[in-house]
Amino acid sequence: MPALSPRERLDRLRLARSENVGPVTFQRLIERFGSAGAALEALPNLARQGGRRGPVRLCPEADAMREVEAVERLGARLLILGDDAYPGPLSAIADPPPALSVLGDIALLSRRSIALVGARNASAAGRRFARTLAGEIGQAGLVVVSGLARGIDTASHEGALATGTIAVVAGGVDVVYPEENRALHGQIAGQGAIVAEMPPYATEPSPVWRWAPSWSKPPCAPAPSSPPGRPWIRAAKSSPSPARPKIPAHGAPTTSSARAPPWLRAPSTFWRFWARPPERTRARPLKN
Repeated sequence: MPALSPRERLDRLRLARSENVGPVTFQRLIERFGSAGAALEALPNLARQGGRRGPVRLCPEADAMREVEAVERLGARLLILGDDAYPGPLSAIADPPPALSVLGDIALLSRRSIALVGARNASAAGRRFARTLAGEIGQAGLVVVSGLARGIDTASHEGALATGTIAVVAGGVDVVYPEENRALHGQIAGQGAIVAEMPPYATEPSPVWRWAPSWSKPPCAPAPSSPPGRPWIRAAKSSPSPARPKIPAHGAPTTSSARAPPWLRAPSTFWRFWARPPERTRARPLKN
């Protein structure tokens, strides 16, 4: 595949940030029209044909340029689906993110990786086990991927910091969450890599969990040469999690003593990304 031109890269970013264009729609538009520029021109007409009455919001070029400049100011790199540096295993899944911001060592994204995630309210034994396991995985030559949340995620990053670790975060690469992981965030940015689907400052002032459903997928995809099995490991059994919150119509989780409905009780390794209860700390961007 030929390298993307600067014009095509910017148009693809605009298309990815346009209204109602998710990862699957993004790929189908590129396949149908051949370029992001042609897809952007056709999008309003496609929306009208689909029954939309009002105009569809296309991402302005100025907004896309501001995002590019914000990423560059942070010392990060913006990867667009189709770039040579875009992780191959991730591009092979059904809905790869059209754009990724990477802060740190981008070479880690091309290495074989395994994700290690678990409960935030983990026991001391669970955190110790996750830290040891992550260290052994790193010594075996694999990159450990986790979500930079407190608990098992934090322990996993700490255990693999010396051998290579990637933090996949829900907000922008500049947003530290939870606040207690600010030092670890800086260490991973210096020794590993922080990856985000959202643009910088995307979670300010909105809570981090509001962005989560759009990217709640395994943080690493299995490489073609990987052995069969799940591409991630549930680190350890930890202390029981608090009751899962109900999600009201307006989208903000609230605590309730009532038992959650059956569809919310389904076990899921990535449950914390879908219905994350409010934290005591608030996401804040890095200080320049």
